[in-house]
Amino acid sequence: MLVFFELKFFLRIKLLSQLKVRNSLGSQLLEETALNKNIQPFPMKTLVLLLLSYTLYSQSPDLKIFKGQTYQISYSDEWKLDETGRNSTEFYLFYSPVVENFGNNINLLIQDLSGLNLDLDGYTDLSVKQIEAHGKILSSLRKTKNSIDYQELAFEVLYNNFAIKCFQFYFLKEAKAYVLTFTAEKNHYDNIIKEAQKVMESFVLP
Repeated sequence: MLVFFELKFFLRIKLLSQLKVRNSLGSQLLEETALNKNIQPFPMKTLVLLLLSYTLYSQSPDLKIFKGQTYQISYSDEWKLDETGRNSTEFYLFYSPVVENFGNNINLLIQDLSGLNLDLDGYTDLSVKQIEAHGKILSSLRKTKNSIDYQELAFEVLYNNFAIKCFQFYFLKEAKAYVLTFTAEKNHYDNIIKEAQKVMESFVLP
């Protein structure tokens, strides 16, 4: 039996005429507001899913490939795939074993940016402002993979006495933002980040 709760910590963009969010962060975040023809961020919750679990999963070096309609990602048996679409995510990959009853995960959100006229610089700026209002940016780097530019961020935030550390990739392609996030309890982040990076770096937008 799995017991979990979630925090969502992600950019929501205010649009003059219409807000289109494919993978929204829950129905409570779907209010739309127009304000002086400016695009502004909504209050941020978290782009984080925390799993509290007492279940251990088997481990194997064999790689598996998960393919979505517009992407694919590879992972080992250390990660357990959840593709139920809960909380409007594309997937969760939960890492095992659980450390001190705290689970760590990688998840993917896809946001429709049609009509927003945002490039990667603009999208990153909005995200950084939201994160800085609630946490601390540790790094922000522009990188390129398969001829596609993306932004790599690391940040930390305190939520309900949990010290959380996150590592994110932002990809923009065909008016969609792909936000891939690893989140972990801060004290254990360094022990897992290399494994998480291997998975995240396998992410491909064909």
